[in-house]
Amino acid sequence: MPAFPFKNTNIINYWIAATGRDNWIPYSDARISSVHFTHNDYYNINSNPQKRYLKPDAIPTQNMIKITIFSKKRRLIGQLTF
Repeated sequence: MPAFPFKNTNIINYWIAATGRDNWIPYSDARISSVHFTHNDYYNINSNPQKRYLKPDAIPTQNMIKITIFSKKRRLIGQLTF
């Protein structure tokens, strides 16, 4: 599973936003599953399909939770987006 890109302050903000959590700061071991990335977000080294590496500018976009706020009841509802 890809680790949060702590050294890239521009990209990490997109990753945090993609989690749908407000005011959440990822801990040092935090990961996002590879199912949240497309095949184009990875590159291979030495033509080995088993070893793929996440591109430094990749942002999780697949199967993420969309948070919807209903103003009357102030409820949060998580919905899977595909």
